[in-house]
Amino acid sequence: MGASAIICVFLIPYTASLYNGLSRLFGMAFNIDYSVCIILMAVLTAIYVIAGGYMATAINDFIQGIIMLLGISAVIVAVLKSKGGSYFLGGFGRLFSDRIDVNANGYDFVVPAMLSGLSLLLIALVVILVLSASMSTLSSLVIASSSILTIDFLKELVFRKMEEKKQVFTMRILIVVFIAVSSVLALIQYKSSVTFIAQLMGVSWGVLAGSFLSPFMYALYSRNVTKASCWVCFLFSSVLMIANIFFRPSFPVIMQSPINCGAIAMLAGLVIVPVVSLFTPKPDKKPVDNAFACYEVRTEVARKTSL
Repeated sequence: MGASAIICVFLIPYTASLYNGLSRLFGMAFNIDYSVCIILMAVLTAIYVIAGGYMATAINDFIQGIIMLLGISAVIVAVLKSKGGSYFLGGFGRLFSDRIDVNANGYDFVVPAMLSGLSLLLIALVVILVLSASMSTLSSLVIASSSILTIDFLKELVFRKMEEKKQVFTMRILIVVFIAVSSVLALIQYKSSVTFIAQLMGVSWGVLAGSFLSPFMYALYSRNVTKASCWVCFLFSSVLMIANIFFRPSFPVIMQSPINCGAIAMLAGLVIVPVVSLFTPKPDKKPVDNAFACYEVRTEVARKTSL
């Protein structure tokens, strides 16, 4: 239940942040209003996810993945050619820093500035690349959030006898809700020039990684991970990252960045889980042994596979 709540709550800011770079890119390439882009992308994503479910999402992600591989390769080649080689994407920004006012506009304008000198064909390819990346991630996140909220939360706590058809219907409704909420957050950020929502991406992944990394990793190899240790890890990471939102100036300098704070949450979890597990009741032996029984199954493979 706790894991479901964390996933559903903290994936929403991340889905909202997917739209962040599209405003500059579409404004540069086509002079299209950011709001129009968000609405179109949200509607298209909702249609194919609701109509096709997991299969449509998987097929679309596969196709969009191919587009992203081809597109990013073309961008690398084009920018290397335009600046004479020796830099890759992480270092490209330094080459274009003289063309933007970082203090006034931040680093979000680096990539549009980098692309503005390319041919129209390459700009169109990059637009398709960004759309593919955004829609692929958005569809995966909303279908995961809606499934978790329906099956792990509503069915377990509220509607224990929920039929399969009702589960599917509920998931479709929740997909619309998640897409609508993330779209509204993105529009609020753009229209009001609020940077708060963009910062939530780092916070959301700090909570998710800090909450789940250590319990998952230790549970793969140890039979002694306790429920209490998982809860403590969940609470520590959530409270730490939420506090980072509201009391960031009071944090040590190294922890004022959400990324650094999230990394510390992950490292802390590596200590919290084993220590708390030493002093809290162990899980029932039988289900744990059954879960680990798969490790004892002997299989035969060809030598070329094992090597």
